[in-house]
Amino acid sequence: MMKPICCLIVLLSYCEIVLSGTAVRPSIAAEGKAEEPLKVIGLMLEQMDKYHSFSYDEEMLSWNPGEKETDSTPQTQHVLEVVDGQEPYVGARYVCTGGDNQGFFAYDGKKRIRSTQEPKVFEVDSLFRGITAYRVVARPFFQVAATIGRYVLSTSDSITLEMQETELEYRIKVSIFTDEQVEFAMGRLSPYVPEVPAAGIFFTPPHVYILHIDKSTYMPVRYYRILDTNSCMVQVSKVKYDTCSLDDFDICAYLPADFTFYNRLQKKTVKPKLRRGDSAPDFELQDTEGTRHRLSQYRGKMVLVEFTSVACSVCQVVPTFLHRLSEEFPRLQILSVEAWDMKAATCTNWVKKKGVTHPYLLNGKGVYSSYTDKEVVPSFFLIDAEGKIVAEFVGYQEKTTSSAIREEIARIENLD
Repeated sequence: MMKPICCLIVLLSYCEIVLSGTAVRPSIAAEGKAEEPLKVIGLMLEQMDKYHSFSYDEEMLSWNPGEKETDSTPQTQHVLEVVDGQEPYVGARYVCTGGDNQGFFAYDGKKRIRSTQEPKVFEVDSLFRGITAYRVVARPFFQVAATIGRYVLSTSDSITLEMQETELEYRIKVSIFTDEQVEFAMGRLSPYVPEVPAAGIFFTPPHVYILHIDKSTYMPVRYYRILDTNSCMVQVSKVKYDTCSLDDFDICAYLPADFTFYNRLQKKTVKPKLRRGDSAPDFELQDTEGTRHRLSQYRGKMVLVEFTSVACSVCQVVPTFLHRLSEEFPRLQILSVEAWDMKAATCTNWVKKKGVTHPYLLNGKGVYSSYTDKEVVPSFFLIDAEGKIVAEFVGYQEKTTSSAIREEIARIENLD
């Protein structure tokens, strides 16, 4: 009887942690060392505040649900990160160059510059106008570490801290129990992102961040970001401090000689957007069960084609809507197409986890580009019984997009 009683006590303790809504401090409190992780993080922030810039080599691994860290291919780049306390989203200006200078990304608080497939041709945009919740720019390594540290020291969220010591490092695991995803890696004014799916904190795994801090310098050297949607590991080496000042940082100074720009907003459409009444391009793809589906085989039925990806955070909430839609309109055929060509095993695991009952088609990147030149998922195309496009919906807002799709389907059914 002892074992079930112990399990019950552990379960009740977990429930108290998750449902209390108060900050839960480290599990090592019983050893009288409850403040040690907080002190280490405080010392890390104190050390980081001494420097104005960081130059380093960076290696990143990323993986999605159904994959492991060992399945990932390392990506390496060199980064110059200059602290900018007036930049509210990222906290820095920075430039990243890939191996052999093949990749390039730079951000100066007002614009970003990215490499293209053409040598010495770079995309530049100034899409950041006004104050929004976030910017589509990642935080560089040291800003991520600092943001995690400041959050831990100031939050009233329910969290747990666990610290392990090796000969060279402190490893501090931060588990966050909230009904909103807490995101530190992207440029945001607030770290809180609506959880996907919003199933409640008792049923949602904690969001986990792990800081590796060098014991001799109290500087971060690696972090893990483990979320329900995707995970990554980033580590740095060959770090140099204060090699550049904010006044000296020029976003264009790191581009090669004779470079040229093109502006995304002025980019000519290579493949024209399909319009209402156009024939939907036919395609044939295999689903996660190994069955092949051709769009034309559903001629005579209304079809909703969703271009999506298991690695897209917004896309995580769409399966629930599509399931309800299939119940509401039983004559509707739904086809989801993997637009980012994620691995078959990853998609299969995601489909099972989400309870997707309609076909989820693999390797659809080429199909997606035949429908639109946009780069937005999820996107939906509603196709009538004659194979003609009757509506396109770009992106997903739970209330507005759901209503718009329902109304269009009902309108077409009433015409039959």
